[in-house]
This record gives sequence, C-alpha cells and structure tokens, in this order.
Amino acid sequence: NWKMYLDYRESVAVATALAGKKIPKDITLGILPMYLAIPAVVDLFKTTSIAVGGQNCSWVPKGAYTGAVSAHLLKEAGCKYVLLGHSERRYIFGESNDDIRKKIEAALAVGITPILCIGETKADRDKNKTEYRLKKQLMRALDGLDLGGGAVIIGYEPVWAIGNGTACPAADVEDIHGWIKREVKQYV
Repeated sequence: NWKMYLDYRESVAVATALAGKKIPKDITLGILPMYLAIPAVVDLFKTTSIAVGGQNCSWVPKGAYTGAVSAHLLKEAGCKYVLLGHSERRYIFGESNDDIRKKIEAALAVGITPILCIGETKADRDKNKTEYRLKKQLMRALDGLDLGGGAVIIGYEPVWAIGNGTACPAADVEDIHGWIKREVKQYV
C-alpha cells in the first residue's frame, strides 16, 4: 500500500524498478498505488507476476458520487485486489463495519479479491478487548457472505502499532493469526 507517499512519477519509477526484479514463484505480490498511477503500474507489471490493487473502493457501481472509485472501475483499470477496512478509512474517514461489508460485496461482484483489514486500537488492547474488536469486524464483514467463487484475504493491522515506532511482538501476531484462522471458519 503506497498510500499517498508516492506521486505519479515516483510510482512509475518504483514500479519500473520492481518490474525488473525476479519474484519467487511461491510469493504473491500485490502493489496498491494511488489511483492515478494504477493504469501505468498495471501496464508495467503486465509481463510479471506482480498484481495491482486499489487502496479502497465505493460499494456503488456507478452514479453521481463525486470522488468515488467503484470496484467496477478498478477492475476495468486492471486491478486484482482492493484494500478495504484499513484503519485510516475506519478511524479518519469514519467508515463503519456495514460500509466495509458493502464494499466487500461490490468487489466480489466484479471479481476483485478484497483484502479486509482488521485491527484493534490501543484502548482495545489496554482493556483486553482485542478479540472482541476483531470478532465484531469479522462478523459484520463475513457472516453470511456469498463469496461467489471468490476469496477474501484477511490482513491483521494492529492500529496501536501504526506510525508510532512500536512494533507488535511477533508472538502476539502469531497468536492473533491463529485466532483469526479459527474464527473465520464459522463464517465462510
């Protein structure tokens, strides 16, 4: 996820450098550039195994939604993935679990694989509510979801560890990953 750190020229330069690298066959690599660079990055990666995704999408396929980018438009631009539920979208832009569910459905409907970000805040962690928060996010996103032959990738993103120099201990990540694997079995 390149967020808004790279402008168009920088995005193309980094993608050009990546396109020349050999990616091991057992690694799936997806790059999520800013929207305006997606067509150029898709073109640079067309002969590689590197996939491109969008950093977010609207749940509405078309219409008078100024500034929105639909899953359909991402698919048309060559995206294979879309990042949904990122902590910045949840906590800065106020996206709800219901919003994220609709976006997941929109992505699956057009054949894009959603990457669902879930994570707890520092307050959740301090109150021992990590599993509670993650369960709420997973339940609303996945309960009764019709994958339609597609898949959803779950990305654990501990919000409390973002941008403050604090790393989530590897043992904690391993525990949470195990919990997530057990938890999602009841939804899909």
